[in-house]
Amino acid sequence: MLTRQGAIATAVSVTLVVAGRLFGIFELFVVGAGGAALVIGAVAITGLTRLRLDVSRQVRPGRIHAGEPATVTLLATNGGRRRTPVIQLRDAVGPGRTASVVLSPLAPGEHITAAYSLPGERRGRIGVGPLEVRVSDPFGLAALSAPAAPVAELIVWPAVERVMAPSPALGRDHDLGAPVELSATGDEFYALRPYADGDDLRRVHWRASAKRDDLVVRQDERP
Repeated sequence: MLTRQGAIATAVSVTLVVAGRLFGIFELFVVGAGGAALVIGAVAITGLTRLRLDVSRQVRPGRIHAGEPATVTLLATNGGRRRTPVIQLRDAVGPGRTASVVLSPLAPGEHITAAYSLPGERRGRIGVGPLEVRVSDPFGLAALSAPAAPVAELIVWPAVERVMAPSPALGRDHDLGAPVELSATGDEFYALRPYADGDDLRRVHWRASAKRDDLVVRQDERP
């Protein structure tokens, strides 16, 4: 129930009390006793806290490609008759990571929504949760935790890369000036251009010329 700060405060307080008694320094004794009383009060306040908090969690979308965003939305409702203290919601996100959301006090029946983003850099399954509700005293010396939601899962698929479509084969209609990748076999050409005096008639693209009522020729090389 003691937090790390509470454990440190307890150790320091006990040390000051003992040192004050051994060396007869009243001030050290008073400071140590005051620190110990503060820790005891924090434990008592936290232990007497009664929460009836209903929390739901949604992971949207549940499946993404690597690099795409995903969001966890938390909906908390105070189902009790008293106003809640400041509440911290903690969600384990994969190995070694924790998402933390702090909620302001809620009146009876009041609800609040919070959200955080999920990392989706690597493909695989990312476990989210279990969700934990944590309440502490104003000094952070003592805390009380309780489970609030089970484990959810985000599935990350491999990233999708855009692939250029293959160039059209010879025989399809091409627009003038529209580039086409050349093939190693010479069965494709780079573009069509208007016929000019001196062009070899064997380079005329007769199908495209018939549609345009004008001669166009194949251009095999980039200008």
